[in-house]
Amino acid sequence: MTDRPVIAALVRDLMLETRLEAAAAAVGARLAVCASLDELRQISDTQRPALMLVDLGDPAFPAGAVVDALPPASARPRLLGFYPHVQHEPADLAKRSGYDTVVPRSRFLSDTTALLRRLLDEAAARQPTDGDTGRP
Repeated sequence: MTDRPVIAALVRDLMLETRLEAAAAAVGARLAVCASLDELRQISDTQRPALMLVDLGDPAFPAGAVVDALPPASARPRLLGFYPHVQHEPADLAKRSGYDTVVPRSRFLSDTTALLRRLLDEAAARQPTDGDTGRP
């Protein structure tokens, strides 16, 4: 039996967390919620998430700091950032920082399961083979 993939989520909104748990279950994944960048580092090291969700509207999670807290691009999880549609600056920074997908919060909420499924499929397709984790 294979382990379910882990989706890490940098969110502090409890209602959103509940919704993400349901979406993760729907795509056969486990959700690991991080309320800080320190928790993100710990989860990244211990659980090796395939996908990371980031609430770019939360000032506690600046896009560049999130990327800096993760392993190099070749070994880090897929990054999906979502932002309030009236705040384009966090979205622009996330795109420049190397996020794989950046969408308005409204689209994220309406297409959560489909977005998670697509990004998990992409993550599975780029997994290293022969035991090479891409990590030092």
